Amino acid sequence: MPAVDGSFPQPNIDPVLTIACVLATHQDMNNPITKIVLQVRETAKLHEGQIFCFEEEKEMLKAFAKLITKLDPDILTGYNINGFDSTYLLNRSKSQNIYKEFAKISRFLNHEVDDRKFVT
Repeated sequence: MPAVDGSFPQPNIDPVLTIACVLATHQDMNNPITKIVLQVRETAKLHEGQIFCFEEEKEMLKAFAKLITKLDPDILTGYNINGFDSTYLLNRSKSQNIYKEFAKISRFLNHEVDDRKFVT
């Protein structure tokens, strides 16, 4: 999503408003287990899946990190996750002063990811 002025979004300025996930097992990747949307502020209901609404972006980012840590996926993939999304989320967590919490998204205990090591 472009920034308000139409330029490429900047993590120190432009908030993350929505994070969407589709969770699937390796046995049947064509049939997702569930669809999850994390959203800042209330939004329309989903036809299928779960939606979680938060008052603040900071709370949504922390919930996403907890979700990934709890689910412990083998693979994180997406359209532009390596080229943009993962680094943007890490940098947004820095701007929201929750980097230490968010960076624990690693599956290794007591290890923090950083934008140089975030490999998906």
